[in-house]
Amino acid sequence: MMDNLNIIRNEIEEVKKINESDSKWSHNRRIIVACIIILTLLSYIGVKIYNSMRVLPSCADNIMNGDEQGVDCGGVCNLMCINEYKPLSIMYSNYFANADGTYDLLTLVENDSNSGAPRELSIKYEVYDNYGARGEDINVTLPSASGNIIPIIVNNQKTSVLVSKINTKINGYKMYKNNTRYNLRLKDFEFEKGSTSKLRVDFESLNKADKRMQILVLLKDNLGNIINFGTQSIDALAAGGNYTLYYTFSEEIKGEVATVTLVPVYN
Repeated sequence: MMDNLNIIRNEIEEVKKINESDSKWSHNRRIIVACIIILTLLSYIGVKIYNSMRVLPSCADNIMNGDEQGVDCGGVCNLMCINEYKPLSIMYSNYFANADGTYDLLTLVENDSNSGAPRELSIKYEVYDNYGARGEDINVTLPSASGNIIPIIVNNQKTSVLVSKINTKINGYKMYKNNTRYNLRLKDFEFEKGSTSKLRVDFESLNKADKRMQILVLLKDNLGNIINFGTQSIDALAAGGNYTLYYTFSEEIKGEVATVTLVPVYN
């Protein structure tokens, strides 16, 4: 009888120990869960406080903040800082006389920055006659194009003197992030000279272009001098695609066309 009582007491003690152990684990589990919830809330609150106190760049507040490298430039801003690109330079500029006394002006601006381009360019033309007298300056601000060669074309420009010389200067511009580049490969061309000259150009596009653009053609003599130019629009380009464009020149082309160069003009 005593043995049975001892067995019952032992069983009761074991049950008590188990219950105490379960109670401790349950209590500890509640503490762990509570700690996790508190840490999560503190993290959330901390992020909110950090974001509310962090100064974000506005790129238009005339203050250098956030990750900007200068005032409203660099970092996440589209505007590039001066130290992020090479200055633009004029590689070619000339005038072409029209029969009505006006002039077409062609300027090719060299852009050595592969990661940026201006959205517009301000150009100043200083005009002189054959006696060295200076006429009225021509100042233009035109939408720019992307690429390593940026053409600036002014058509039918009236002047106060009979032009014999022009000096061209870049007045101002801002550079923005833009790495768009297209390359064209000339395959063949045929030039028909006359009072109305005609040009057919066959070329291959090495890049894809989904938007409408202009193709500037430069007519060159055997010394590489540009003797005239023309533009033609094209809707789109496919990488590896072959295309033919036709140009018509209402003025007689002076000199012999030895070769042509194609320059894509796109914004």
